[in-house]
Amino acid sequence: MIHISNIRDMDGKPARVYNSPLREAQAEQTRERILDATLRVLGNGSAAFTMPAVAKEAKVSLPTVYRLFPNKEQLAEAARDAVRARFGIRPTEPSTIEGLLERQRAHIMRATKADSRLLRAMYVLNAEQLDDASIEQRRAVLASTVRSALKGIRGKDRIYFAQLLSMLFSSSTALMLWRFRLLNEDGADLFDWLVRTLLAGIRAKDA
Repeated sequence: MIHISNIRDMDGKPARVYNSPLREAQAEQTRERILDATLRVLGNGSAAFTMPAVAKEAKVSLPTVYRLFPNKEQLAEAARDAVRARFGIRPTEPSTIEGLLERQRAHIMRATKADSRLLRAMYVLNAEQLDDASIEQRRAVLASTVRSALKGIRGKDRIYFAQLLSMLFSSSTALMLWRFRLLNEDGADLFDWLVRTLLAGIRAKDA
């Protein structure tokens, strides 16, 4: 491990290390400014999402964007985290259907107050920009939840239900509800009814 006290300048003297709280605060402000700009750019669609477009929207230089976010993938992931924070999305999934439904209702109600551009940005990030590994991780978590809800039921019914949930619990659903003017209490009730009806049908079929 290299200690700061061992760092030397070209003349062999101890190097002066600057750790300015003001500089750190400014860097954080610039980072948030770039992320806000990224969400606005993403609101115009996936094709609009480029590093130069983000730099222009944030009114910073392109090297500044690359200094904080070395590539487009890292910028997209940071923007995805920013969206999750704004919608209060926790990093872990609930382990029961009831927990999933409660969380989805909370997300829908938060989304009722969100700007439509932010919703479109969320859709682009979690539908068009989501990598295969993230999709598989989501499916694995939901499959575990389904195993608990459909304990004792085997075969394609459980597989289909897990696949359907992975599509329903996504940003695509939020965007669809918004377009059909159901991003409200009625939409939350509809979502709840759909999942519960499907679950009851599967249980009755395999009873």
